[in-house]
Amino acid sequence: MNYVAIISIKMIIGDYMERPLIFYAICILIGNFSALFLLQNVYFIFCILLIFLIISYIELEKHYFFFVLAFIFIGFVSYGIYFTTELGQSVQGRIIENNNGKVIAKIESRKVLLEGNNLDDLKLGQLFNAKGLYIKDLDYKNGIIGVYKTNKIEKGKDSITKIYNIKNNCYNKIAKYDEDIASIVMAISLGDKSYLDYEKKNDMNTLGIVHILTVSGFHIALIYKCMEKLLGYKISILITLIYITIIGYTASTVRAFIMICVFVLSKKVYRNYDGISSLALAFIIVVTMNPYYILDPAFNLSFLSVLGIFVMNKKFDKTLYFLPKLLRDSIVITLSASTFTTLYIAFNFGTVNLNGIVGNCLLIPFYTILIIASNMFLFIIYIPKINTLFLCFLKGLLLCINTFEGFLIKDFNQVYNVGYVASLTILSMYCSYIFYKSGYKKSKYIPVIMLMITIISQYSFYPNIHYIKTKKGTTININYKMKNVILSNKSVKLSKIKEPLDIHRIYDEIDCEKNLNLDNKYNIKAINSDGYLDLIIACKNKKIFITEKENYSKANIDKYNIVELVEDDKYKPKGTIYGKYKLINEDIVKIYY
Repeated sequence: MNYVAIISIKMIIGDYMERPLIFYAICILIGNFSALFLLQNVYFIFCILLIFLIISYIELEKHYFFFVLAFIFIGFVSYGIYFTTELGQSVQGRIIENNNGKVIAKIESRKVLLEGNNLDDLKLGQLFNAKGLYIKDLDYKNGIIGVYKTNKIEKGKDSITKIYNIKNNCYNKIAKYDEDIASIVMAISLGDKSYLDYEKKNDMNTLGIVHILTVSGFHIALIYKCMEKLLGYKISILITLIYITIIGYTASTVRAFIMICVFVLSKKVYRNYDGISSLALAFIIVVTMNPYYILDPAFNLSFLSVLGIFVMNKKFDKTLYFLPKLLRDSIVITLSASTFTTLYIAFNFGTVNLNGIVGNCLLIPFYTILIIASNMFLFIIYIPKINTLFLCFLKGLLLCINTFEGFLIKDFNQVYNVGYVASLTILSMYCSYIFYKSGYKKSKYIPVIMLMITIISQYSFYPNIHYIKTKKGTTININYKMKNVILSNKSVKLSKIKEPLDIHRIYDEIDCEKNLNLDNKYNIKAINSDGYLDLIIACKNKKIFITEKENYSKANIDKYNIVELVEDDKYKPKGTIYGKYKLINEDIVKIYY
């Protein structure tokens, strides 16, 4: 792994003189991760940091090396300050999410989970003043620094609150004519998916085009390009800024806005526009302001898709020269954008959706027209008679899209599950190819090593116990050696489980109890009790009791050597794992990653 790290660092430094912003962006990222691992008391990252600094010191001129230190320091400090902030008893904030009882606010530029009474009345973008108690509870992946339990909360108003209210007014106005059209317009024009039905979202997810429902850089660039031709760049930039304010300053929209500004500025000062450097600058600005984005899937997918377009577009275009231009452009953009995102999705979510390549190639041209038309409809809706004609056009366009999607759903509906280590193997093959082409011939052995690790990883040396979130009852996945089973006191449908699990046997609808002999060392008894599934694990000289019941009987606990209470995570989506445990010899260890 040190060999891979050294090769990677030397290749990065090799490109430094041509595109320094890329190098500075990587330094920011290293600083962020150094702070993250330090906060989690994981210190191996500093070995990589030390290697990076040593090679930078040797390869770079001394004054450039100080820039490296400065950007690493900025990344480290920004991440550390974000997650070590304490809140007082009186705070002012703004609601950024209110969905199914989960209320998240921005307080002092930090994301905080709100708990208390009368929170459902707070709308998106609502300014508020609150008094209560702050409890630190770090969620690094979602950027949440803790929970604020409100005793008193008062609504406030400002100009940004009024801008946010435009969303509700738009929906109410359009819904008077057609609720289906209103839900689509709200999703692809204003980024609000709450009005869409589950079936529509599920179909788009299966076809790999669900990103259309999130206002992204693609939407921003498309809207700006159309407005620039009509209004000029100054007014277009101002309107785009107001637009992303209504959307809510998502990572992808802010990234796109920064890149548009750099592009316009480069024209005005007669400089060549370099897309990758512009992307790196956007990365530096966005991550410095919101350091938790480094673990945010939406942020990473947005940047990786654009990076793929910049890096691979010309190569795919040259390879597919024989296709008609209109078809070639659609395929090239799709393949380029998917180059890095497919690897990231496999690595982060354990799935590979090849339907997205077909779905994007065939459907994106139609959705491009729909995006432009939907945004125009937001203004035309206030013009009598014309709005009726435009509504008919939208209905016809949506009918064509839905019909086309219906045909595709029948033939392209397979999503492949891949394991964590298998994803690493795919990534290593890709990196090995790049290193090999760059002259590092020994890198050809990296995939062989990773393949061996993949084979070994399929064998679990210690029992793993995973609790899966379900609507009712308890569902437990147990993995040991080559055996992978599910225990549940309710009926189990694998289609409802979102985790990439290769299940060999399902023992569901357990009414009383079920014995599971893993081997001579471990015996597991699952007991249905008060709607929960308790586990009694016998291993050599110890008995371990695992339960979800907070009010379990204390009188019967003395006969167990270890008692483990599984805490439910009410914010975890159904079908995902919320509790991970590993049996090591005669002890049980909770896993936090």
